[in-house]
Amino acid sequence: MNEKVIQKQLDPELMDCNSWNPNMMEQDSYNRLVKEIETVGFIDAVQVIPKEDGRYTIIGGEHRVAVAKELKLPTIPAIVLEGPQWQDEDIQK
Repeated sequence: MNEKVIQKQLDPELMDCNSWNPNMMEQDSYNRLVKEIETVGFIDAVQVIPKEDGRYTIIGGEHRVAVAKELKLPTIPAIVLEGPQWQDEDIQK
């Protein structure tokens, strides 16, 4: 198997939402997340898988990426999951 897990700083503008994320967030919770990221920064890295076009699909941390884009953060911590196993949508969930 040729899987890799790499942590790096990525531009959130290169991250795209996935089509199956069932998570919804109330506006109050979202606003608290904005304040937390403004105050503390990122505690946990988001998880992404690379796409062929150089962009990434978010598989964990979609709301945090949305906040990062709103705050115009240049980079955020991300765990990049590489390898054929991560292309399987059932495994991503």
